[in-house]
Amino acid sequence: MTQPMVTGRRVRAVVGACGAALLAAVAVAQGGATVWDGVYTAEQAERGREIYATTCAVCHGPALGGVESAPPLTGDQFNANWSGTTIADLAERIRISMPVDKPGTLSRPQLAALVAYILKVDGFPAGTAEIDPQLVTSSPVKIVSNKPE
Repeated sequence: MTQPMVTGRRVRAVVGACGAALLAAVAVAQGGATVWDGVYTAEQAERGREIYATTCAVCHGPALGGVESAPPLTGDQFNANWSGTTIADLAERIRISMPVDKPGTLSRPQLAALVAYILKVDGFPAGTAEIDPQLVTSSPVKIVSNKPE
């Protein structure tokens, strides 16, 4: 039986992906990462979309725009409320107060996925590493509305 040949292109792609993930982890560990650094994955945001649709949309609206007393989770008001804070602050607010009829019932993986979905809808880029569910409420990643230069 012959083994598949590993091409230089495939090796470079794997090394590049590992390097990007390592750089993102170092930036987070140093406290310098922002939501512009691709701190969640598209797959994680998709899981968050599903959770949002069944848990959050009734109050915050299907497009995260807010309904009555529930604030928007996207747009200018969201940025005004959350810019300068961290994803840990956002996750902790969700953890202790949402859903409004059952606060504290969301698991850490659900919290991380919801934060990822909110970031996606707000136009922050996805990356190659997920928000760590075990660290979501202590993550130093900053929410900044304008992309740093």
